[in-house]
Amino acid sequence: MHDFLTDKSFKEWVPLSDKALAEHIGAFVRHHRLEQNKTQNELATAAGISRSTLSLL
Repeated sequence: MHDFLTDKSFKEWVPLSDKALAEHIGAFVRHHRLEQNKTQNELATAAGISRSTLSLL
């Protein structure tokens, strides 16, 4: 996966639907979480959120 959030300028985000933007953000978080070999629980704890909140991404 290429880093959508770093490859696209903010101007290119504007025409995306809320659903499409949320999917891109979720994929970005999942990709980097797995790249760091972390569980959802580990990442959620580090971010100060619940695992269920993280999984909603």
